[in-house]
Amino acid sequence: MKILVGCIIAALLNTLSSNPLPLQVNLSDVTYENGKYTINGKEINGEIVAYHENQKLKLKYKVTSGRLQGEAITYYNNGQPKNKRYYTYNKLFGEFTDFDTNGNPVAKFKVDLNAYGKGETVLNVQLKKGKKLKDRGDGVIYFLDESGTTYSNSEEISIFEQTKYVVKDAAGEVLYQNF
Repeated sequence: MKILVGCIIAALLNTLSSNPLPLQVNLSDVTYENGKYTINGKEINGEIVAYHENQKLKLKYKVTSGRLQGEAITYYNNGQPKNKRYYTYNKLFGEFTDFDTNGNPVAKFKVDLNAYGKGETVLNVQLKKGKKLKDRGDGVIYFLDESGTTYSNSEEISIFEQTKYVVKDAAGEVLYQNF
């Protein structure tokens, strides 16, 4: 029995030591090159974080093998969520929600397929009107960098630049913009 317990403990210790805990790195230490997020030339596995001047969390993005993977949240300096979205291998995909400073949703949609040079398709756009979200149909999301250059998909632009975006309907009318 003692031998069996000893073997189990040894196996657990070996498993724990070969699977290190996820790394959490500060955004200011991160480099984006060749479509991957790295620190000191090594791909990040874990979370990229940043903090407001008041030490409250500003953002937390999950990263696997140097690529955005899973939930990504940005926060207002009061601690309320500003934006929640999801990524699959650096591509924005799935639920996407913008919030007001009190944590109430103001825009919600699902990012679907890449429209190949024409933005990324978004489905079921819902925008706040009064106290409720109202359906506005489907559209396309485009990202803009600080200089105003428009990018047609999230894979072309790093998280450093994914702060401004616009959602347009099929006719090119602006449904929503966050700037």
